[in-house]
Amino acid sequence: MVYAQALIKEFDAKLILLGKPGLPAPEEWEKWLLTHGPQHGVSQLIRRLQALGQVGETFLWFSGSLADVDWVKGSVQHGIETFGEITGVFHTGVMGDRASCAITELTDEECDRITRTKIRGIQSLQQALADYSIDFYLLQSSLSSVVGGVGFGAYAAANSYLDTLAAQQNRTATHWLSLNWDACELNPAATEHISLETSPKTSQLMALAMSPEEVWQTTQRALAQAGFSQAGFSQLVVSPRRLNDRLQNAFTLLTRKPSEQSVSGQGVDSPANHSRPALTTEYVAPRSPIEQTVATAMGDLLGIEKVGIHDNFFELGGHSLLAIQAVTKLRQEFPVDLPMRAFLFEAPTVAGIAKIIQDQVNEIEKTEESSETQATLESMLDQIEDMTPEEVKNEI
Repeated sequence: MVYAQALIKEFDAKLILLGKPGLPAPEEWEKWLLTHGPQHGVSQLIRRLQALGQVGETFLWFSGSLADVDWVKGSVQHGIETFGEITGVFHTGVMGDRASCAITELTDEECDRITRTKIRGIQSLQQALADYSIDFYLLQSSLSSVVGGVGFGAYAAANSYLDTLAAQQNRTATHWLSLNWDACELNPAATEHISLETSPKTSQLMALAMSPEEVWQTTQRALAQAGFSQAGFSQLVVSPRRLNDRLQNAFTLLTRKPSEQSVSGQGVDSPANHSRPALTTEYVAPRSPIEQTVATAMGDLLGIEKVGIHDNFFELGGHSLLAIQAVTKLRQEFPVDLPMRAFLFEAPTVAGIAKIIQDQVNEIEKTEESSETQATLESMLDQIEDMTPEEVKNEI
């Protein structure tokens, strides 16, 4: 969406947008908005798409699997018939909130989920556009392929594939560029509160996260520097922090403190339980089952016996890697898509995380109720259509 908004605003571009499976088609957007809350992720996406302009005039929108070559080919052909030749390709699959997965849980299914869009997606695009003259491909890779990261084994592998593909394909007439991004906060509302000063209430990762504007400015500079020729480079690492420091931290062996003990079978080291440290906030006990579950998850990871609902995860000693483990654990407890940014930036407290979970649970229940109501109405209409006027009158 960052690229879509900028390309339309600054270049009056015509776009063919390929979204992930399960998203409503344009003709279903109004129905969706009437039956789902404004905070629902799909509702927010629809509003942002509507702000781009008129479907069919400014952009086309398709929802499906990038791994499905036939679907990609059909979507591309429709776009070319509508707007004409394609100039460039922005392959914009980014980290998302479910890219991390502990090696002990890295099944074939998890590997496929993490790598599908990155690897099979770009392969499908290559096949679909093989017969067309494309000026450039811009791939969104990750700093994980350079510095690694706990839980990023499969994700780093997928991004390494993109880096290598760009280097290989850059020998052709079409220019390929792979950008290895550090943390980016692509939610415009969240970036309003980002400070370059690292706060104990915010993870260091998100304190320096790049804003949408910085992402777009950096992309323009990268394309200009790379140039559209065989002489241009194929890979660029993007980070607001010193890369040498990141590399040194990434590849320095961490020694376990004597106070830490190994948790058998979990593949992680957890600290022994200790008392809650002195904080600026007073201790308030969990008030609901969800808050209790969140507090227990935080406490287990941090080694703290009691975690209050207003205690900040980072003030308690948490960091980005522990946040990943906490989110993974809570996703297993609750049937919701808990966003990683909630822990890293938006609401790193028991009360804040519990509210996000509760809101999503309420949204799921509301959607299920709406679907049941819709199904009941459709069933009643079907029955009425099969009845004679006299039968309808008697029924009333």
